[in-house]
Amino acid sequence: MKIKLFVCIGLAVVSGAWADTFTWKGTSGGSWNDAANWKENAVPDASGAEVDFSAASGTYAVNVASAVTVGKIVLNPSASASLTLSGEKITFAAADTPEVEVGANGTLFLQNATGGTQGLRKTGVGTYRPKTLPAGSSYTGRTYVDEGVMFPVKDSSYGTFGGSVEVAPGATFKWPGWTT
Repeated sequence: MKIKLFVCIGLAVVSGAWADTFTWKGTSGGSWNDAANWKENAVPDASGAEVDFSAASGTYAVNVASAVTVGKIVLNPSASASLTLSGEKITFAAADTPEVEVGANGTLFLQNATGGTQGLRKTGVGTYRPKTLPAGSSYTGRTYVDEGVMFPVKDSSYGTFGGSVEVAPGATFKWPGWTT
């Protein structure tokens, strides 16, 4: 009896949704555009780039000195943290829907003008407080609030919201003046 042995050689391709991950080194604020502030010693500015501020704790601010593009912003601290991003425009772009993840101990304030055409997905049980489309914003697309709270900050420079909002059961979207 002859036994035939077939050897199959497979090639697996593993692809993550995020191009590169950039990790904030410090536990305090500084300039986004200073490579020394990032573990990778490079400034995150690419479609699909994931930026992670989870090492921070307390209250701090990061200034974006020149416009950048990212796919995901993460604030998932082990201790209570409040991060404020301000300065130049942040454009959200990724292979899939760009994302903002805020963990249980976090609050993320985004005061920058925002851009992107793919919408945005808010994940994590923490609170995301984007400024309501300040001057220079070009954000459009559906916004998904999968978990936690998304509560835009309204001020005198607020503009129109650039798309529809889908809120998952148990999640909260608060527009200044009303809540879903």
